[in-house]
Amino acid sequence: MEKYNVPKGHIFHSRDASFVKAVKRVTGGRGVDYVLNSLSGELLRVSWTCLAPFSTFVETGLRDITNNMRLEMRPFSRSTTFAFINMANFSNAEGLDVLGKILSDAFAFVHKGVLGAAYPLAVYPVAELETGCTAME
Repeated sequence: MEKYNVPKGHIFHSRDASFVKAVKRVTGGRGVDYVLNSLSGELLRVSWTCLAPFSTFVETGLRDITNNMRLEMRPFSRSTTFAFINMANFSNAEGLDVLGKILSDAFAFVHKGVLGAAYPLAVYPVAELETGCTAME
């Protein structure tokens, strides 16, 4: 939190929908510019309501896509974008070419100092899964 100058009060957990009120409070009701989401069901729906005008929601979870979940349309009236990335699609030849371009661009950002390593980095053994999940809160 210190390295990225993120106040403790701006870190939320998404185990329940309480984070929506916190996001709205911290942003003065505006919402956030980007959501990278892997939540499903009701938590996906409420995450979608956290978007600010002209923002982007990127979904990486497959469950709601394959189950043809319905999505509230109202956020689109604020010129928002919803995108889905199916990571399995990167396993074919065309996907590998796209992935290569993405990685090349990402490494260029690292080389320029725009991107860096995640910090702090904590690694937990599988036997301490609960401890690791708690640490992410």
